[in-house]
Amino acid sequence: MLADEDPSRHLTDLADARLLLAAGQVAPGEPSSHLLVALDAAIAAHAVYRELAERDPRLFSEPLLRAQRLVEQIRQATR
Repeated sequence: MLADEDPSRHLTDLADARLLLAAGQVAPGEPSSHLLVALDAAIAAHAVYRELAERDPRLFSEPLLRAQRLVEQIRQATR
């Protein structure tokens, strides 16, 4: 990482990747093991976005809500 780079950019890249992983695993008929991987990824992304939203709510509130909805969607699918 360069000295003048924003460290939150790396966190958002990681969180975005985790959300994409999670969303790709949520489909009708997916094995439960895939849903558990997706849930883990979505929870991790949610935690990152929650921390970033505390720093800058205006910028990160929407990604936080997306991650929260995905966590709930996966939890419902695993029931």
